[in-house]
Amino acid sequence: MSTDPCFGRFSEWKDDLILPCPEAHAYGLCRELIPSPESMATPTAINTTFGAAYIGVVAAGVLYGVSFVQATYYFIKYRQDVWYIKTLVGAVWFFETVHQVLISHTVYYYVITNYNNPNTLGDIVWSVLLEVLFNGLIGLLVQGFLTLRVWKLSDHNVPLTLAVSSLVLACFGCSVAFTVQSMKLHTWVELGELKGLSMAVNLLGAVADVVIAAALFFFLHSSRTGFKNNSVLATLNARESIRKLGEDSDELSFSLQSLAKSGQRNPNSARSTNISIKIDTMHDYNREHGMDMAEPGVSGERSTPVRRYCIGLSGAVALVPESAMLVPDEDRCSVDGPLLANLAVDAFLCSTDRREGRLLNADSRGLFLRQAATKRPSLPPGPKGLPLVGNILDMPSDKEWLTFAQWGETWGDICSVTVLGQPVIILNSAKVARDMLDKKSAIYSDRPVLQMGGELVGWKNTMVLLPYGDRFRRYRRLFHSLIGSQSAVKRFYPAGELEARRFLRRLLIKPDDLSAQVRITAGAVILRISHGYEVKECHDPFVEIADLATEQFSLSTAPGGFLVDLIPALRHVPKWFPGAGFRRKADQWSATLSEMVDGPHNFVKQQMASGTAQVSFTSTLLEGKCLSAQEEFDIKWSAASLYSGAADTTVSMVNSFFLALALYPEAMKKAQSEIDTVVGNERLPNFEDRPNLPYNNALFLEVLRWHTVVPTAVPHRLMQDDIHEGYFIPKGALVIPNIWKFAHDPRVYSNPFEFNPERFLPAKGRVPEPDPREFCFGICPGLHLADASVFISCVMSLAVFNVSKCVENGVVIEPVHGNTTGTISHPEPFKCSIKPRSEKAVSLILAEP
Repeated sequence: MSTDPCFGRFSEWKDDLILPCPEAHAYGLCRELIPSPESMATPTAINTTFGAAYIGVVAAGVLYGVSFVQATYYFIKYRQDVWYIKTLVGAVWFFETVHQVLISHTVYYYVITNYNNPNTLGDIVWSVLLEVLFNGLIGLLVQGFLTLRVWKLSDHNVPLTLAVSSLVLACFGCSVAFTVQSMKLHTWVELGELKGLSMAVNLLGAVADVVIAAALFFFLHSSRTGFKNNSVLATLNARESIRKLGEDSDELSFSLQSLAKSGQRNPNSARSTNISIKIDTMHDYNREHGMDMAEPGVSGERSTPVRRYCIGLSGAVALVPESAMLVPDEDRCSVDGPLLANLAVDAFLCSTDRREGRLLNADSRGLFLRQAATKRPSLPPGPKGLPLVGNILDMPSDKEWLTFAQWGETWGDICSVTVLGQPVIILNSAKVARDMLDKKSAIYSDRPVLQMGGELVGWKNTMVLLPYGDRFRRYRRLFHSLIGSQSAVKRFYPAGELEARRFLRRLLIKPDDLSAQVRITAGAVILRISHGYEVKECHDPFVEIADLATEQFSLSTAPGGFLVDLIPALRHVPKWFPGAGFRRKADQWSATLSEMVDGPHNFVKQQMASGTAQVSFTSTLLEGKCLSAQEEFDIKWSAASLYSGAADTTVSMVNSFFLALALYPEAMKKAQSEIDTVVGNERLPNFEDRPNLPYNNALFLEVLRWHTVVPTAVPHRLMQDDIHEGYFIPKGALVIPNIWKFAHDPRVYSNPFEFNPERFLPAKGRVPEPDPREFCFGICPGLHLADASVFISCVMSLAVFNVSKCVENGVVIEPVHGNTTGTISHPEPFKCSIKPRSEKAVSLILAEP
């Protein structure tokens, strides 16, 4: 439908501020009514002000009349059209009407109400601002409808549709923002502050129009049947249902009964095929093959228009009956075997006057059969999504592992959702995850591109988000050589024991500040190993910035945490745009990450230059080598990966360990009794004691299972199509293992919601239940290091401290086990009482190592 301009331009006004007009670029007209201060200083000629406004109103009225006639004709001619198309046409016409009323009011205000008072031209009338909003609504409806056509004609091309949708929505959002902000202003001079926003509306709208027009031209042209007189309209109207042809129509060149005949000819073949068929007429066949077989009295051109039908058959296959096969044997396109009923056929059927008869043209320009692909299995089941956007509204933003587990109960161990065309596979079984992510690691080791955490913040350079490739393999070699196994980590045991002793001393002094002491210790262990840095007791700058960065990592990579991860095009939204707060947040988090990565690395280089560097992960890789910039970049980010892979997980594990001791005192007493028996009270436990402390190991494992530190892990990305357990997993699909469900699966763990360390101990007639550390699929930077540092901190704490529920004013404060949302989940804040077991324990804490 046509759209109208608002006003003509007041040509003598200078430095005009253009009002947003999404249709201006589409119809070659613009709406401008903004004088500059200079122009208001002197009287303005009638011809270039009121005259221009008059011309604009007349032009707008003419175009509105065209729109009105079109709308009227549509409702008279197409009364049987579907309700939503009629609603769309009616809504556009209604908004056009309101738009015209607002235009008329604006001109009436300046020309009639304030006749011969040019000073009022400096004031803004409300209608001229409100028309921008209605103009945006018209653009949203029209461009939105055309975007839907692009989606359908492009065979559901998601990237293209998302790009166009983003432009349309951005244009409308700018229109709304302009209207809201401009309503607070009173003069055209003040409106100059919104010039950038108004230009954004016009630019976004123009780009959207161009992209939509180009896409429709391309796809409509590609959909033409190939006949000379076949128009675009005919191509669109060709998509009719097969029922319109009638069951007994002799104009159909296909017969469903031939499906049985085909099966009888070769009953042993069962090949699934997708077929596209176009049937030509005898006249076209004769013309293309130089044959003159026209009947007498029939001219060389068609005597009647060709009727074309585009039939989509779903659930059935139509084959050409042998009676219709009039072409030579060598030109026939035969299909062996029964084509199963779940195939799809697109048949372009053409019929002519019966006097001409029909002929199947086996030429590539006539009848052709195209075997597109063998039919593949379907995606795993899952909740039903909405058209175009899929399951975007079903994706949880808080504690997503619980929702995923509920889906697993309904849909099975492998379920799937689709978010804006992106398949997401949820795994709710450890066995299935192991079969896919471990046994097929060659195709499941890739990582998705996370727009917020990876691209905008910068965590894409760490091991955990690094795509599978050369850099990934280089990082893996670096880790494996230094901390990739338990035997390799042993070289760092002394550093771990030293920092664990310091943790005990800090906890003795500040028992009410458990979380802070845990964070200092975790940072101290990792920084000593990764960079040879010894942290300060209070407010260490490297620890504080690293804690902040890892907290931001957990937030920025949480599934469903940011819309930009689902709509990547949003990363290009300007930072000033309404709703683009994530862009500003990403800049802040990126600066934090850079400081965390560069600070410790530069410290090591300075220490090495002065000859005082301690042995560490970084110094070992830098020492005595002439490295390229890329090699040093890899070392720097490998060390950062070490911190991000171990520090925050260590904090979560140690905090959850103390929470478990407060909630389950019987388990704590059993562990302490074992330590007293094996180690005694003359020294603290060390790493060599671990094999002799089975209950303490079991308690440690139960805490890991009970509080899942990484509930859903970072998603994997499939590098090629896969079939697993009969389900099709497409290339590029995101695969999310629900580790929380693995650890609470009643098929794996007896009474999974009961805290029971004995489940990991062998007993008569009972096999120990699976180790939850096995749920770390693929490469986990710092896994062995975190395991060692957490165990030594926990077992030393058990040796010298009693942990119990806090009592305030005679009331016992009951801790609650809750999980925070994020890639790394921490226990919700809790209080507990931490006291030395005895004076001997205090002396052990204060003793020098």
